[in-house]
Amino acid sequence: MMQQRAVHDSEVRRLIAVWNALAPPLRPSPSDVELFAQSLEKWDEPRIMVQGATPELVDLALRNNAKRAIAMDYSISSLTAMQQLACEDWSRLEYYQNDWRVFAPELEGTVDAVLGDGTLTMLDFPKEWEDVIRNFKRYLVQGGRLVLRLGFLAEEPFHIDSYIRSLLSNVASRSARAEPEERRRMLREMVSEARIAFGIASAEANGVVNPSLRAEMVSLFHNDCEARFACFKEWESVRPGIPSPLDVWKENRSGKSFPPWEETADLLQVCGFYIKSIQGSGTRPFPGAMRLLVAERD
Repeated sequence: MMQQRAVHDSEVRRLIAVWNALAPPLRPSPSDVELFAQSLEKWDEPRIMVQGATPELVDLALRNNAKRAIAMDYSISSLTAMQQLACEDWSRLEYYQNDWRVFAPELEGTVDAVLGDGTLTMLDFPKEWEDVIRNFKRYLVQGGRLVLRLGFLAEEPFHIDSYIRSLLSNVASRSARAEPEERRRMLREMVSEARIAFGIASAEANGVVNPSLRAEMVSLFHNDCEARFACFKEWESVRPGIPSPLDVWKENRSGKSFPPWEETADLLQVCGFYIKSIQGSGTRPFPGAMRLLVAERD
């Protein structure tokens, strides 16, 4: 167990603000959480490791009668921030401050399931993905499951300009008739969806994101949104201390890798997993892209 940082710590406050400004598909939706839950039904009291400290997944582990619940992340600030957004009591949670790429030998063979939401996306494909997947195999018991929600390259032609124009028009039309709080929810979802779309659109053929290209897309979209949606400028006055999704997006932390699905499936097999199931994920049709996979350790 690790000593948490104070909630008033500046980095903790920043992480809370960032998470509050985001929405599905960057955060798991209720339907996504249900898919994660279904993958755990083979165990009565599963031992669960969460990759990172995604509050929806840690809450699921604790709510799911887990015999053991572990969160692994290199950042104590992240754990402290995410706990403020939780619905369950995290006092039973074991926290390992550890880089996923570094194997923790004391956890070998102790876990039934590893859950992750968008986490591998933050690493370089394929080398870092392989390092982490091999570590997770060693944590899992025979027949254990790796359950991940990830973004992948679009399998069909994906025209980012027309996609974003359609997204903006759709939200502008719906939000004009919505109450203020509902309008802010729509805008959080729009920015979160666009953020993933730009990651996919700026990925090279091997799935590695071109950061300069993505930054250019982000800048254009940011300016267009501020011009079209006046409520972005009013966000701070309406919700003091909580930045708008566009302000959060200035950090431009949208992931490093959106690899082709076929290459990811091959990598999982090379690392000793077979694909149990794969399902589309997201609150609306999305290009390519968001999938929840269940891979079982051989």
